[in-house]
Amino acid sequence: EGSSEKVANDYIQLFNADANHDPDKPANRWGDLNMTLENVQISANTKEITVSYFAEAHADIKDPIFGIIIKDLDNHHLFDSNTKWKKHKTGTLKVGEKRNIKWEVPNVLKSGRYRLTVAAAHEDGFGFYDWQENVKTFDVSRPEETAGFMVLADTVTIKDSRS
Repeated sequence: EGSSEKVANDYIQLFNADANHDPDKPANRWGDLNMTLENVQISANTKEITVSYFAEAHADIKDPIFGIIIKDLDNHHLFDSNTKWKKHKTGTLKVGEKRNIKWEVPNVLKSGRYRLTVAAAHEDGFGFYDWQENVKTFDVSRPEETAGFMVLADTVTIKDSRS
């Protein structure tokens, strides 16, 4: 893990007192689990990355924040989004209620393997119900090549200088 990423994750976990106290929770998952994220799915083609998961409330929860993070295998933080930044109100979930969360992201990633993190945060954005670090890996395969992180829809024009 990169040093700045480790510091950020350690900082986040300061707000989650129970983050590593449950021996049954995997090391890459933390939060109070008053809401859990299950059945995380990801697919990628050359045009789009689709992420979906189910959120189930185990307590009454007001306006949870749902999010995703995509990193490469070198732990470069390439993309993240959440419902708070998107100004998307998620409403109140009663105990036992479920929501299906779906993200559709334009795929500008170069060929390679990537990691997905999913999270459900408290309304204030500081505490977490369920954070699952690197819960899935996925591959991107495309005919274009680049030395950068992204493949954008660029065009090039070459004209004879005498025209």
